[in-house]
Amino acid sequence: MALRLANARTELAAAKEPGLFDHVVVNDELTATFCHLRELLTGMAPPVLICGPSGVGKGTLIGKLLQDFQDDFGFCVSHTTRAPRPGEVDGVHYHFASKAAMAEAIERGEFVEHALVHGNYYGTSKAAVENVTRLGKSCILDLDVQGARAIKAAGGLDGATFIFVAPPSLDELEARLRGRKTESEEKMALRLAN
Repeated sequence: MALRLANARTELAAAKEPGLFDHVVVNDELTATFCHLRELLTGMAPPVLICGPSGVGKGTLIGKLLQDFQDDFGFCVSHTTRAPRPGEVDGVHYHFASKAAMAEAIERGEFVEHALVHGNYYGTSKAAVENVTRLGKSCILDLDVQGARAIKAAGGLDGATFIFVAPPSLDELEARLRGRKTESEEKMALRLAN
């Protein structure tokens, strides 16, 4: 748990780095945060990169955007080498891949960003972004700070907006993560550290 909180502190500090994020929204109440996010994104067509620490509510906010604005936004399904969690579907929540297959695809330059997190690869393939933009929709990416930095360092995605979702406090973030009850104390500590 302490490790996860340390990592969350690092991500919150990164949210203040000049030029890394275009906006920071504090997710202290879902409806108000969603309304704020909706105002920021109204009329946008380029990719939207939503970042923040594990447990902050990125997935919930993204799900609401996709539900309320089906014609405007599409979700970019990332790749990972971690095992699926209960209820996760390949191709919907993630494209689940072996470490060898993903390493080869990374080597071939098929990803706009990728990172090794908690011993597993995570990344966004160029094909996943194209699958959304081909439909004429603005692509929403769910990333961590590492992914945002990687995309910025590579020159970004054309016109992309970078948004950081922050918890109201580290205590609240810890409570949310514990409330999930999906991970061991050891994994919980690792998530809070990142």
